[in-house]
Amino acid sequence: MALRAWLCVALLLCGCRGAGDDYDDFLARRGDAGAGDEEVQSTLQDLSGRFVLHALLAGGLDLGLRAELTMDVTASPIPLHARLWLVTANADVDPPLVETDSVVAPDGTFDLHAEPLVLAAGATPGLNTAVSANVVLHAATQSPTAWCGTATGNVVQPLALDLAGSTFAARRDDDGTLALADVPQSCFPRAAGSDGGVVATPEPMAPDLSSVPSALADLSGNWILTANLAQEVPLKLWAELVFTPSPNGAGGSLDGALRRSTDPPGSVALTTFSTVVSPDGRFELWMPSLVVGTTQASVLLVGATRSADVFCGAGAGRVHQPIDLDLMGTTFGAVRWTPGTDLPTDAPDRCL
Repeated sequence: MALRAWLCVALLLCGCRGAGDDYDDFLARRGDAGAGDEEVQSTLQDLSGRFVLHALLAGGLDLGLRAELTMDVTASPIPLHARLWLVTANADVDPPLVETDSVVAPDGTFDLHAEPLVLAAGATPGLNTAVSANVVLHAATQSPTAWCGTATGNVVQPLALDLAGSTFAARRDDDGTLALADVPQSCFPRAAGSDGGVVATPEPMAPDLSSVPSALADLSGNWILTANLAQEVPLKLWAELVFTPSPNGAGGSLDGALRRSTDPPGSVALTTFSTVVSPDGRFELWMPSLVVGTTQASVLLVGATRSADVFCGAGAGRVHQPIDLDLMGTTFGAVRWTPGTDLPTDAPDRCL
């Protein structure tokens, strides 16, 4: 067990590869436009009409939108007017989130600027606080009924996050019957569990932390999370958190990003998350498809807030690739940290 666990984390943290190499692997496995030998063939088509757009933003946020495009392919240059709504909105009566103009190139490529894109708490699954972002969609036209591409930009609230590596795809839905689940999230979608696909498993039973005292506190800031995976392997991660209290004072929400402890400030996050914090400061973080370099895992972290400067907890889940490893028995502790400074050497890896 120990040897298998060490092999897994050695692949995850291997010093011979940079963060950029691991992120390129992540994009290739996800099937992004431009990854590997695949290239989007874009052609000029009249895309006037309504579409469902499905995006996977860097860090793992699943976003569904409705898009209404108006083009005049007889004009030169070719103008494009776009209106965007949440996929749950009624485009016939609800005001759009974004309304923007662009120009379509002769090969059918175009950019859509959603600046700003403001999403209210609850606007999409897993989003427990309002988000403000500046997003640029770089689109290629695959057919009169489909377009896709990548997205760049930045989340500016509640925390800074680079959106490089985000992908999306759109399918025509003039009659309003298309389901979001039927729209892929990239130009080259992969079947789940196939070669290059990210494996996800059902959420495991949460570890019992009822014996650990916990009290609500503002956890906003930067932290070093020191974990002991499956009681076998030490691991350090950098967590950037933003706590938003509930208006009635009963708990709140916690939004954040996880990076490796050696990643430089401003680097792309391994994952982002949003979760609910109970009135006594307890929270659960479920990451069903966490990808770190060549390692794929489904991880549940259950946390207790010991003070404004310490939180801790236990974990469960499974590593799927490159080996199979049960994460039962995982523990962690977190202390405040200033990015760019030395890592703490005496930080706890469990609730004391």
